[in-house]
Amino acid sequence: MNKKKLKDAVRELRKVYHDAIAERVQQTTKSYAEIGAELGCSEQLVYQVARLRGLCRTAPKGLNSTEVGHE
Repeated sequence: MNKKKLKDAVRELRKVYHDAIAERVQQTTKSYAEIGAELGCSEQLVYQVARLRGLCRTAPKGLNSTEVGHE
């Protein structure tokens, strides 16, 4: 029973941490490395959270690099 409570607590803590990472990705123009340093995690974790949550900084959704600027 205690093991389940611990797992649930870790899962909730991870969710809150990932929420904070996602919020920073959305609200700042800092690089993933800078966000990671700010939050005490790796650039890779910031990238993974952003990717899992469908966050993108390079182009609006639905556009790829060949479509940008061409009409």
